[in-house]
Amino acid sequence: MKTKTLLSIIAIILFSCNLSAQKYPTGSLLWKVSGNGLEQDSYVFATWHGSPEICTNFLDSINNFYKIFDSCTQFVGETSDNNSEIAKAMMKPLGTIPLSPDTTYNDLLSEEDIALVDSVGRKYFGESVPVLKLNPNMLTFVIASANMANQYVDKSGEKCETVMDTYLMSRARENNYSMVGLDNEDILQEQTKLLLFEGKIPNNLQDAANYLVKTIKELDEHIQDSINKNQTDALAKAYREKDLNKILEIKENSFAEMKEKYDEAFVEQLNEFLIIERNNIWMQEIPELIKYESTFIAVGAAHLAGEKGLLNQLKLKGYTVEAVK
Repeated sequence: MKTKTLLSIIAIILFSCNLSAQKYPTGSLLWKVSGNGLEQDSYVFATWHGSPEICTNFLDSINNFYKIFDSCTQFVGETSDNNSEIAKAMMKPLGTIPLSPDTTYNDLLSEEDIALVDSVGRKYFGESVPVLKLNPNMLTFVIASANMANQYVDKSGEKCETVMDTYLMSRARENNYSMVGLDNEDILQEQTKLLLFEGKIPNNLQDAANYLVKTIKELDEHIQDSINKNQTDALAKAYREKDLNKILEIKENSFAEMKEKYDEAFVEQLNEFLIIERNNIWMQEIPELIKYESTFIAVGAAHLAGEKGLLNQLKLKGYTVEAVK
């Protein structure tokens, strides 16, 4: 499967959820959670992350958003606010086949491919020599991450400097909130495997080097991917309208189309892990987190709606879940 295809699937799945979706009242991205023995209200918010089509100033359109946010004492996001720890966890499975003094990229790649890797290293990091000391799996991770960050900056310009989730984390830190990330180390490592390596991390240097070159060659193609662009525009419109039902409708159509064109088993695996399995793991933690503190939970819109979405799972556990309008 091509890398641009993989990233297109990720972009679409990012806001998808279970197709047998239970409908919820439209017109809200912010939900109050109360009852079931809670001494204080908590909130679940559907964030927009990963692309600059929606900026942080969109939060101004949500009634009482900052009043509600600033009334809480704990912030819960998909990941922790420690970027170095996140990167360390995600890269942990990638260091198992290190380069040695006896094996360099000159032994693994053609002169043309080495020049390609060198040019990308200079593009993102100013120089390539330190980069070429990383093993190929590590280098795939570093370059793909830099590419995604660079695309965000290129598209956003000055209008949208910060991803919404990052902004909310920053505000929570300023408010001295307790900070919690829902994704544990196992989840982060599985995401690395699925999102960057199509489910299987190369286990020898030659395969890893070949995959690195394939990734570099196909990353720029993703920028022009029309399927990704069309779906992102449609999702952005639905998000601006605060319409979870519309997001589900778009996903039902696009997900079926993706399964016709691309590897069905892998798309199912991505959807199952990125949305459903993570929701189930998170729901093992959320009840305890909201038990004693007024908590603001900020996760991607994909995780809220649907039969296995957080809203329905909270209702099934006995909480009262109400749209904030």
